[in-house]
Amino acid sequence: MSVRTKAKAAVKKAFKLTSSMWIELNVKTSNNVAYDASNPTANIPPDEAPILGVEAVYEIKNIDGDKVRQGDRRFYVDPDTFTQTLIMQQVVEVEGLDYRIITLKPFQQDVLIEIQLRSGG
Repeated sequence: MSVRTKAKAAVKKAFKLTSSMWIELNVKTSNNVAYDASNPTANIPPDEAPILGVEAVYEIKNIDGDKVRQGDRRFYVDPDTFTQTLIMQQVVEVEGLDYRIITLKPFQQDVLIEIQLRSGG
């Protein structure tokens, strides 16, 4: 088993252990266009695709007022648990409030996706 495979298994196990802390993210896909390298103009079907994520609160030292602002929320999601395409500026409903996706980046060798949300969806 490769180091990458072992790391992926360990992160997935840790992610499952935190399942009691999962929060549902409802991705509002209507009127949004997903980027697809093979078909850049493809539309996302209009629906709300729920995604389960684990929230990781930003530390005060990470809030710089520009890239990370007070009130921003950070979630880690397992890309193997949903088929929805996520794009920047897409609206996501969390706990009844709308947020916009500010950043999407791979985490832990692409095992998880880190999503930064900002209020004002």
